[in-house]
Amino acid sequence: MLHPLPISDAALSTDGQSLLAACADGTATLWDTRTGRTLGPVLQHSGPVRQASFTRDGRRIVTVCG
Repeated sequence: MLHPLPISDAALSTDGQSLLAACADGTATLWDTRTGRTLGPVLQHSGPVRQASFTRDGRRIVTVCG
């Protein structure tokens, strides 16, 4: 797992299989904790991503940038 700028926030899924990382470079990335590979495309934002989390049911992710 590698980000070019510091990670500002991270969240672990309730099943422990995914890690969501918010980065100051304006991206949020979902990682597979077992393989270290990304799950899907990197999410691009218009500014630094400050917070990232999973919804309670674990089916969606929420990010905050600015």
